[in-house]
Order: sequence, then C-alpha cells, then structure tokens
Amino acid sequence: MLDNILTTGQTVSQVYDDDPNDNYWDFRRGPTLGNGAIETIAPGYELEKTVAGGATEFFQVGETITYNYVVRNIGSVDIFNVAVTDDKIGAVTCSPTTLDRTTSSSQPPNEALCSADYIVIQEDFDSQTLTNNAQATGDPEFGSLGPLTDTVTLTGPALNPAMTLDKVATPSTFSAVGETITYDFTVTNTGNATLSDVVVTDPLIPFLSCSVSTLLPVDAGTNVFTSFGANQVTQDDVDNYINSGQTLDNTATVNANDPNDTALVPVDGTETLNGPAADPTFTITKTPTPTTYSAAGETISYSFLITNSGNVTLTDIVTITDLNLTPTTLTCPAAGPVNIAPGGTVTCTATWSPEQSDIDAGSFTNSVTVATTFAGNPVVTDPLDPATATATAIETPAMEMVKSLTGLEDPLGNPTSVFASGNVAVYDYTITNTGNTTLAGPITIDDNLIGTVACPAGDLAPTDPPLVCSASYTITTDDVELGSVTNIATATDSDGTESPPVDETVPGNVDPSISMVKEADVATFSAVGDPIVYTYTVTNTSPGAVVGGILVRPALENAIVIRDDKISGDISCLPTADNRLSPDEMTTCTAAYFVTQDDLDAVVILISCLLRSMNIRPTKGEHSSWDRKPVCCRSKEHPVWARRN
Repeated sequence: MLDNILTTGQTVSQVYDDDPNDNYWDFRRGPTLGNGAIETIAPGYELEKTVAGGATEFFQVGETITYNYVVRNIGSVDIFNVAVTDDKIGAVTCSPTTLDRTTSSSQPPNEALCSADYIVIQEDFDSQTLTNNAQATGDPEFGSLGPLTDTVTLTGPALNPAMTLDKVATPSTFSAVGETITYDFTVTNTGNATLSDVVVTDPLIPFLSCSVSTLLPVDAGTNVFTSFGANQVTQDDVDNYINSGQTLDNTATVNANDPNDTALVPVDGTETLNGPAADPTFTITKTPTPTTYSAAGETISYSFLITNSGNVTLTDIVTITDLNLTPTTLTCPAAGPVNIAPGGTVTCTATWSPEQSDIDAGSFTNSVTVATTFAGNPVVTDPLDPATATATAIETPAMEMVKSLTGLEDPLGNPTSVFASGNVAVYDYTITNTGNTTLAGPITIDDNLIGTVACPAGDLAPTDPPLVCSASYTITTDDVELGSVTNIATATDSDGTESPPVDETVPGNVDPSISMVKEADVATFSAVGDPIVYTYTVTNTSPGAVVGGILVRPALENAIVIRDDKISGDISCLPTADNRLSPDEMTTCTAAYFVTQDDLDAVVILISCLLRSMNIRPTKGEHSSWDRKPVCCRSKEHPVWARRN
C-alpha cells in the first residue's frame, strides 16, 4: 500500500496490490461497519492463473491446454460466491465458492481451486500466440471487492502456408470442334495456416468464377475448395493436335494470402488432353439452275457446294470431275488451294447443255466425284455414294400433218386430170414434229376412206426433216355423183401422240359445163309428114380447178337429157363407151321430127315477110296470101337445150 501511495502521490480509499497477487483493499467501509471491533479490517482476495505442467507454448490446432486458477482470501472478512470466467473458455468451475477470512498471520489463506481445458483453434494458430484472460469475482461479507484478472500467453509454432491445385478435365480427351470440356478445380490448403483471398484463374476460361475468402488447412479431406469451369474445343486445337501432335494443355493458377496478408507463391495446375485422329472428309451437294429444260442446247448451270464434314481444315486443291459437264474437270475454287475449316464450304460452278436424247429420256441425272489430299494422302468421296443431281425435262410431244393431193391416175397408172370413177387420187401425208420430243416409230395414219396407212419405219426427232407417207384412193361413182371426195386423216406415233385431224377435198364438180351443137339431116322440107333427123353433139367443156397444184376436171358419168320444143319428151343421150364423158370429150344423140302444117305455114309467112322487107311483090296469082297481112313478120325460133342428170 505504501508503494501504491508513493507511486500515485495521493491517498485513496481503495488500493490495488499486485504483489504477489491481485488484491483490493477498500478502507471506505470501515467507519460504517456496525461492529466496532473490525472497523479497521478490510476484505481482500487474489487470483493466480497457470498452465498445467508449466507449458509456455502450443504446437498444433486441436491441442488441449489445461489452465489452473487459484483464488485466495487474503482479507479480514469472508468472501461468498467466488467465481472465475475465462475469455477463451467461459465460466470455470471452482471449489469451494465460499472462502473464509484468514484469522492469523501464520495461517495460509483459504483458497478456491479452479481448472478448465481449452482446445487450440486455427485462429490461435494463425495468430502464433494464445493469450487468454481470467477474471475472478466474489461478494465480501463486509465492504466490496472489484473483479480480479490474470493473463497467460502461450506462443505457437512458425507458420508454414502452402497449397496445391488439382485440375481434372471431363472428358479426358477431346474429339470435335465445339465440344465442351469441363474442368474441375480442387484447391487444398496443405500448410498449417489459414489462407485468404483464394482465387483460381484460367486463361482458357476467361470468365471463370472460382474464389473463396478463406480456406483452412486440410483436415481429413475437409477444408478443400472445389469449383469447375468449362471451355469449348476450337478448330485450332484439333488442327494443332492432328498436324503436329500438340496436346490441348490447360494451366490454371491459384493465388492466396497467408494470415499476415502476405501473398503466397502462385501455384499452377495443368491438365493435358489428347485429341482425335485425323478424319479428313467432305460432302458435296450438286444443284442445277434451272431445274428443268425443254430444248436441246439450253444451258443448265450446276453449282457444287463442298462442305468440310471432317475434323481438320482442308488446305489443298479440290478437284471435281463430272464427265457430263463443261469442263469435265475443274479446280474448286479456280484460284487454287482452299482453306476450308470443318463445317466450312466452297462453291464451284459448271455448265451442261441437254441433247435431244436427254429430252426424250425425261430427265438427266449425273454423278460427280470430288478429290483432294490431306497430309499427302488422297481424300475422295465415296464412289459407291456419289453426289447426284437431276434436271427434269419439260416434254411437249406434238406433231402436225399436212395432207395433199399429189396426182390423179387412170386405172393403168397414167397421169390424168379427170375426176372420174375408177381413177385414183394419190395423196401425200407430210408429218412434222412440232414438239420437243422424238416421235417414236412406227408412225401410222388413220384415213377414214383409205384405212391405216403405214409410214416409213423409224423415229422422227424435232430436228428431222418432215416424214412423208403416201397412199391412194380409187374414186367411186358415188364420189362423182356427189361431186367431190373428202377424207379425214390422223397420224399417231407408237407412244400415242396424235396429230390434229386434217382433211383434203378433191372437188369433182367445180364449175361443170357442157356445150351442144344441133344439126338436121336435111336442109329443107316441103310437105307435111316429111321426116327430119336431128343430131345433137354434146361436149364436156368443164374448166376444172387446181387442187394442190393438180388440175382436176370432172367427167360426166350420168345420162345426158336433151329437151327439144319440137320433140315431145326427153331425149336421152348416153355417155361414151367408157360410160363417162371426160373433159373435152363429145358424144352425139339423135331424134326424129315430122313436119306439120304449122311448119309449112310458118315458112310461107316467113317468106312473105322477107319479100315485103325487100319490096318484092310476087307475080299476080303466084301467092294467094300476099295481100294478107302476116301474123308474124319474124323468123320463128326453134329452141333446144340439154342437161346432164
């Protein structure tokens, strides 16, 4: 107490004495005590904290440290409710909890013994020291006591911060562009100190989120930080592996700080993946433009879309061969070597012109082969599965036929122009292919009067000259009676293509005409009953018409009827011996007439008129009728006409 007073330079009502232990002496309560015998007596206690075994350091996390606490009553009053707490442990069990006052200076103070265990944690280890504070409290019988504290500090071992990074890829090899490789990252704290700000970075996964604020040292598989990220295989990865054997190497790095906020040396984790074997393949799609054709010589453009369907970039010349195109072999592209990444394409073009046979076939399908090289080895399309394209022909089969009269012949085959029964009309059928397909032979003609007409064997292409077929028809009496002959014909090829029907009419009565000359066998008559025989000469004067360059003149094959006003009834005039009256041919008929009185009277009157007209008078008595005025002073006509039945 004296030291305390000397140190502070003043007197106080309460003095703290820390030698040898913590003691509180409180003088304020003395005068107020009811017991005058102890007015000068004050309460007091002390706390002593030690480590069992006298240890001054700890060695590892989880280590158990036993603390002993001794509370002594060094005052002159009893102390009740003695208790000890430790800021690392909490309440400590003590015994006893009541300490009687010390009655003699030779008697040792009464003590309460306390004990507690503490297990070292990582935080203690990271701090490298373990300091904990104990506090004792008690209630004195008289006066008051403040809390007592005591501190013990242990030192720990040196820090050894360390970590590892394990990186595992799934799958363990890569095979194709765009394939996703998933990487699992495992960071293990292999040291003895807590790590902070643990961050994993990966250059192949720029947006990787892989970090943890603290990571404790590993403990039986716990306190391990795991995460994952993914990236996709690129074409460069595949090409590099196939072309040079370069593996897909992925190195991640983990950074962290130790408890002193000092950065550790970064640790790498690398995963190496092998790639696929080379598979240099491609496909080709062939497309015609337009997809249809209708005439020989048209131009069809073909495009060849070559797609790299393999797993490596093609860099050599691609050669396309199609023997049906122009040119038959071309380099794609024409500029030379290509650079086609898998999935990439290149397009080339060529042309083709259909021939007539392609139109007749209905469509044109051709195959194409493609070749290149990779690493000095040939790469070709599958010859058993070539690329094909089909262009379709628009077929319009059609033909026209012209029927024409080429001549008339008599039954002996001599040319004639007479349209008469028994004569033969010779026809030509001119067939022209007006479509775009070849007409398949044999071509036949169906003529309603002649029947089936066979044409020369063979097909008829659109470019062929017209096909000419011939047939003949014998004119009948009915045709002559009708005045013409008309027949209708249709041409048909062996595939069923028909021409529109055509007809040809050979007219037999175009402007038919006849002429007649009448003659009598006597020049005069003198008496009633004298016979007069008349001869009628009838000529076929029909001019005819030109049909197809052929002059056709009708013959008259029916009986010719003559009517004479002096002869009653019809005069029948039969044709010539061949039963027809050919053009310019004549036939004669006769008829008898007997003179009547009227005929004689008419002659007298006629003579009188003639004499009077010439002022000649007859001798008196020469003609009794002279003085009579004639009834008619004109010559009387005797009309006659003829017709053909």
